[in-house]
Amino acid sequence: MDVFSYWQGFYNDPWFWQFPMATLAISMAAFLTVAIPWTIVAWQDPVSLRKYNTKPNN
Repeated sequence: MDVFSYWQGFYNDPWFWQFPMATLAISMAAFLTVAIPWTIVAWQDPVSLRKYNTKPNN
């Protein structure tokens, strides 16, 4: 059928998977670039930054 030939070509296009996977990889790298250093800082729990702590003091 000629009706589905456009969609078949759309899904078989290499950009159909390359573009979403590239944007996913870029966004994950950007997130991890920010999240990893702050996670390490939180894990070390430096005395100078304890005044910014958000967890309750028990």
